[in-house]
Formats: sequence, structure tokens, C-alpha cells
Amino acid sequence: MVYLRPLDPADAALVLRDLAPGAGDGAKARALAQDLGGLPLALHLAGMYLRSTVVRRSTFAAYGEALAGGGLHLLDEPGAPTGHS
Repeated sequence: MVYLRPLDPADAALVLRDLAPGAGDGAKARALAQDLGGLPLALHLAGMYLRSTVVRRSTFAAYGEALAGGGLHLLDEPGAPTGHS
């Protein structure tokens, strides 16, 4: 079993910016990284979500707001095409 510790805020923000470079600036990435507790899996999932082309919220700030409000959904609408067969 491998135990991963939370990343420090600067490294956590870098993970988000590497995965979703168009989602916002370093300050917004750092704020979201802190909201996610620096947890590597949470950072990876958020980054992959934000780089997707079928998301409703495509910025670090919007993701953080949705996270706080409990309103994250992968697709814009139920039944929307994903591009996968």
C-alpha cells in the first residue's frame, strides 16, 4: 500500500495548472488546491474534469464555487453526448 500525503499549496496548484492550464491563474489554482486539501487524487480528478470539453464549469474559481455548493456535474445536461461509443 502506498500512502500519499497532501501536497503543499504551491505543488498542489502546480498539479492543477499542469492538468488544466487554461482554467485560471496561479492564485485561483492555489485557492482550489487548498479547498481540495492538497489531496493528490482530488487534485487529479479536478484537473482532469477542468480539461474536459464537456464540462459546465471550466475554471478553477467556478469549480471551487460548485464544490462549496455541492453542484458538480460532469455533463452539461443529462444524456448529453460524451463523444465515446
